[in-house]
Amino acid sequence: MRGLTIILLTLFAVILGFTNPAFTAEIKVGSIDAQRVLNESKKANESAKSVEEFAKGKEKLLEIDKKELEKMDEEYQKQISILSPEARKQKEEQIKKKFEEFQKKRAALSDEVRKKNSEVSKSFGEKIEGIVKALGKKEGFTLIVEKRGLMYSPDDFYPLDLTDRIIKEIDSQKQNDKK
Repeated sequence: MRGLTIILLTLFAVILGFTNPAFTAEIKVGSIDAQRVLNESKKANESAKSVEEFAKGKEKLLEIDKKELEKMDEEYQKQISILSPEARKQKEEQIKKKFEEFQKKRAALSDEVRKKNSEVSKSFGEKIEGIVKALGKKEGFTLIVEKRGLMYSPDDFYPLDLTDRIIKEIDSQKQNDKK
């Protein structure tokens, strides 16, 4: 008799627990494909092009130094047979110094481009995050996840894909939002 009472009380607690509003509240889950947003958004493409143009401008400056270095080396190669050992050594040191300066500028350029790319990516990521949060609050989503982080979801889960809406929202923002 005592065992039956425990079973009935447990069954009652389980039934009561599942009828609790906290357990029966609707859970609304959406997903986005952030990589697709980056690939298909006009604003993301504009941002990527601005980084590309920045890098090309910096490359042009490096190209001038490279040509100057090549010219110095050509002159040295033409004069090598008539230069004294001291003059040869001095020219080699000049070329070496110019080459080291060129290498430093190239490394600095790489760092600048990497920083610019990082800034643009961070800014764009913040835009996506802001739009996702606003959409989530506005439409009562419990959770919005990034698709690439999902290990499994049923096929009927994908109608809740918000990627197209995020792309449309980003691209509809005013031009002065660019950083």
